[in-house]
Amino acid sequence: MRVRLRDNERVVVRTRPHLRAILWPVVRLMLLILVTSIGAGFLNRQHNEPLATIAPVLQWIVIGIGALLALSYGLLPIIRWLSTSVVLTTQRVIVHRQGKDREVPLENVFGVDLRQSMAQKINRSGTLILRTAQGNGIIYNVPAVQTVADLVVEYRDALAPRMVSTDRWAL
Repeated sequence: MRVRLRDNERVVVRTRPHLRAILWPVVRLMLLILVTSIGAGFLNRQHNEPLATIAPVLQWIVIGIGALLALSYGLLPIIRWLSTSVVLTTQRVIVHRQGKDREVPLENVFGVDLRQSMAQKINRSGTLILRTAQGNGIIYNVPAVQTVADLVVEYRDALAPRMVSTDRWAL
């Protein structure tokens, strides 16, 4: 993914979601291939007369169902993972997912939080939450999430001071 940079902007971090995000799709894909192969192999054996006539048709049905399940539960999540990237520049955070860009300017971010499960703490990944006035920008499975969060805060603080109207905060 090519990012069009603005004036005085440079890329700080370019990454994909953590590899852990495709662990289960890969396991499902391997299991589906295994089960489909065993089923098709069983139907390819010599059978008695009633099963012998429909075994070739059943074999293709098993292969077709296995291929559809492998595509939807194995390959599509992997393709989604491959087409997702997170880019942190000196002025914004861009999430490119399946051909669509979502960006959060760092000047709009007033808080950065992160969430980690125990498994995510072990491999240093997690969920990055960017708090803005428009809502929260949530980015899942960010590798080295603590480092990325620190960089977001550092580059947000380095931007020119914002003009904030005090009337908005008046009680």
